[in-house]
Amino acid sequence: MNIVVFRKPMYIYHSDASEHGIGGYSLTSGRAWHFELTENCHHHVSLNSLEFVTSFITIWVDTIESHIQPKPCLLSQTDSSSAAGWLRKSNFYPEDQNFQMMTARRLA
Repeated sequence: MNIVVFRKPMYIYHSDASEHGIGGYSLTSGRAWHFELTENCHHHVSLNSLEFVTSFITIWVDTIESHIQPKPCLLSQTDSSSAAGWLRKSNFYPEDQNFQMMTARRLA
């Protein structure tokens, strides 16, 4: 998209997930966060889903704390190409991917 219209990101986020925990930070606000997953959560949610919700939470933290200005250009970076693609998608099949659909629609 930047080939057609260039938009410089106003807010840059990095996030990551593992089977033991999730976390992220904002390069713009300097806010960082992390959650350790309980043992009963291990291997019950796919790593791609954890990466996706981690990207959402990282943006959400700045939103809740009113760090984001109106009409922002956000760049959320992750090491999961599936989660990055899901950030631009909101038409998941509810019977198969309800978690992703709810997260994507909340982000939108």
